Amino acid sequence: MAEEMQTPWTLSASSEQNSAMQDLTDLTYTTIPKHKNVTEVCIKADFSDIGKMQTEITTCSPYTSNPILSNMVNGIVAGSDVNVHAVEAVGKTIIRYMIGKSVFAYKFTRKYGAKALGNRC
Repeated sequence: MAEEMQTPWTLSASSEQNSAMQDLTDLTYTTIPKHKNVTEVCIKADFSDIGKMQTEITTCSPYTSNPILSNMVNGIVAGSDVNVHAVEAVGKTIIRYMIGKSVFAYKFTRKYGAKALGNRC
């Protein structure tokens, strides 16, 4: 065990007792600042990151009026069979086919499911 760890009880003592024990043992107890993220360096880094994000969003805005579905990261354009944007309608279609059937008799088929951009089926 490290020498710094052997006398932690002095931290809860009064300030005079704590100071006397630190002098006696030639040890100094310090604490880590609780709010490290409010230092000047962290604040500057945060402002820099915000600036980079604003630049990226304005130059490559995901909020365009283009109705074509595409992947923002790699630019892959969705085919006409991709219907994940209409997931509510897909769900209602599935429920419509389930109505009147036994739970054990119903079989889900992929043709009624939502097709996302990355699906291979």
